[in-house]
Amino acid sequence: MKTWPTPATQDLQCPTLLVSGAQNQPTMKWIQSNTLLIEENNIEVAILEGLNHAGEFTEIDQVFPAVNAFFDEEILSK
Repeated sequence: MKTWPTPATQDLQCPTLLVSGAQNQPTMKWIQSNTLLIEENNIEVAILEGLNHAGEFTEIDQVFPAVNAFFDEEILSK
């Protein structure tokens, strides 16, 4: 993510969920330094305790509920 450009507001035109493990320090640092961008663009952030970057992909029992809740919320709000 270090080299990824910061998205422009007009680039985020759909519901957006950012999932990060609390132990994923690079992503947590990015989240902390981009709170205004996140808030202005209504990006939902799910921070999952005890997970690092690898755990975000392998610990489905922790990740799926956050993703499923996001999808449920988006479907119900339409």
